[in-house]
Amino acid sequence: MPLAAISFPLGAASVCIDANREANRMMDRLVRGAFGDIARLYAFPAAVYFGKHLIVLKGRQDLIRALSAYRSILITAGLSLIGTEVIGKPMTERDRFTVSVANTYFAVDGSEIGKSQVRYFVQREGGAPKIRLVEYVHWPFPDQLAQHPVLAALAGVPRPQPAAPASARRAVEIVH
Repeated sequence: MPLAAISFPLGAASVCIDANREANRMMDRLVRGAFGDIARLYAFPAAVYFGKHLIVLKGRQDLIRALSAYRSILITAGLSLIGTEVIGKPMTERDRFTVSVANTYFAVDGSEIGKSQVRYFVQREGGAPKIRLVEYVHWPFPDQLAQHPVLAALAGVPRPQPAAPASARRAVEIVH
């Protein structure tokens, strides 16, 4: 895997980050459920776009809830491993950079269960790079956002109301 170095100024010096290594570390933490480690990489509030849906993460607990829900969707689909690769060259501007990542999701038997493309918008906060915005350009389970109660609540997606039991519908019909 080629080095995808990100360099940005830090005072008189500069910081260099191997984006491929960091992206793979983050996905490994997701698979293991090490959400607290991932949360340290974020600045809050942070935003996550899933197509037309926006999730605003007000703090660490929102992120941990979202990551747990996201992981449960992947585990239900059979996830065992996530392969990650930086796409193109990271774009830098002073104390900010953008990096696009392609993720391939694998089952225990090694078969591919899906792919995603994610763009991270990162800003240096107090000397350390912190994720401010995440955009899922492509996600393999688009219907799951609205169906998962935690993600739907964080995104403000209205939950479908369960249909009234047939006996209740008949009672209404009789009255009218």
